[in-house]
Amino acid sequence: MASKTSGVAVIMAEEHSRSWLAKAEIGLEATLRRGSAAMLFALMAVTSVDVVGRYMFNRPVYGGLELTEILLAGMIFCALPIVCRHGEHISVDLISLRPRWVRGVQHVLVNVLGMVIAAVLAYQLWLRAAQLGRAGETTMQIRIPMQIVAYFICALLAVTVLAFLARAARPWEAEDAPRPTELVHD
Repeated sequence: MASKTSGVAVIMAEEHSRSWLAKAEIGLEATLRRGSAAMLFALMAVTSVDVVGRYMFNRPVYGGLELTEILLAGMIFCALPIVCRHGEHISVDLISLRPRWVRGVQHVLVNVLGMVIAAVLAYQLWLRAAQLGRAGETTMQIRIPMQIVAYFICALLAVTVLAFLARAARPWEAEDAPRPTELVHD
């Protein structure tokens, strides 16, 4: 009887940790969605004001191109972890005739590869951000420190690594892959 009780306690502890992790994942995703939407709105506003100012008043937004570039990069890298976590990126099936369990293994391998690539990019960008900081690099017109932009994108790439990890840890999320309970019966 004691072993059955301890088994229930383990299951309850796993459920509690999953719910905490799931809540953190949902909160992080909501924050990234809001950040991406805010940058998209700011991008739209800067572009609209710049076009109106340029063609109606012959006065474009000072530093508009720089703001557009930074906002576009920020929006893309805010959305990247969400896209990677949900597997909404472009994919091509080269081999479609394979057993269901192979799809689960393929899912894990592809996501681990994506995680490694994102980690290498984050590390390289971290090194580049340090160089930009030492050199005092800024944008040409409005003097935004490039180090801040690079570290921001590096942090978002680190979140992308976590998104790939979360996806790799759930092979049953692959299209038509078997769920963990189905693996016992196959």
